[in-house]
This record gives sequence, structure tokens and C-alpha cells, in this order.
Amino acid sequence: MKKILYLLGIALFLNSCASEFENRSGNSSKLDQDRRYCKAAARAAAPIYLCRNPFMCAPDETSRVIQSISSHNGFYDKCMYEQGNTSK
Repeated sequence: MKKILYLLGIALFLNSCASEFENRSGNSSKLDQDRRYCKAAARAAAPIYLCRNPFMCAPDETSRVIQSISSHNGFYDKCMYEQGNTSK
């Protein structure tokens, strides 16, 4: 149980590091479209690794999970910048 809470805490921390974006033109529908596109592109290019056991990650999987979350978030951020959005 302690390991699950630890991994959940890490996942929440890494997600909280994600940037909030705004469209340069102020068009919120374009921003929503970019968000959906970049989420799909990030899922395809840098999928998040799920542990073999759904209730607990093995010690050799912990770093793999953290690395996959950070690369997924990095790909999403890069995509949003390429679409012409800026972080708040």
C-alpha cells in the first residue's frame, strides 16, 4: 500500500508540473483543438508505461514509469509550443 501511495504521489507531482497554455490569438476553440491533437500525439509517440501488476509496481519498473510520464509530458509541451501556444 505504501508503494502505491508513493507512485501516486509521484504521478500527481509530475502532472502538476505540466504547463498551462494559452493561444496567442486568444481563440479558445483553437486552444481546445490543439490540446486534443497534442494529447493524442503524445499518447502515440510517448505512451505512459503501466506496471505489470495493477496494484503495485516492481522495483525495476518505478524508474520506467517516471521516465515514461516525463517524456509523455515533454512531448505534449513540445507539441503545444509547435502549434503556436504559449505557457501562462
